[in-house]
Amino acid sequence: IQAHSAAMANNGVIRISDAIPFQSWSPWSGLQLQVHDQLVAQVPIERAEEGKKIIEEAMYHEFNGMKFKASAVASADWAKQDV
Repeated sequence: IQAHSAAMANNGVIRISDAIPFQSWSPWSGLQLQVHDQLVAQVPIERAEEGKKIIEEAMYHEFNGMKFKASAVASADWAKQDV
C-alpha cells in the first residue's frame, strides 16, 4: 500500500511539473518542495485558483473503484494557511 501511494504521489508531482513548469509563470513559479504529504508550489497570486485546480486534478487517482483526492490551499503565507 505504501509503495502504491508513493507512486501515486510521484505521478502527481510529474503532472504538476508538466502543467506548471519551473519559472514559466514567473521567475519563482513551480513546485518548490515536498514535506511528507504536502506539496508546495509557488505561483503568481493572479493564477492561484488555476494552480489549485491543476494540483487537485494532478493528484486525483482512482484504484479498484476507490477515489483518492487532494485538497489545494492558496495562501500568501505558508505559516498562516487554513488547512
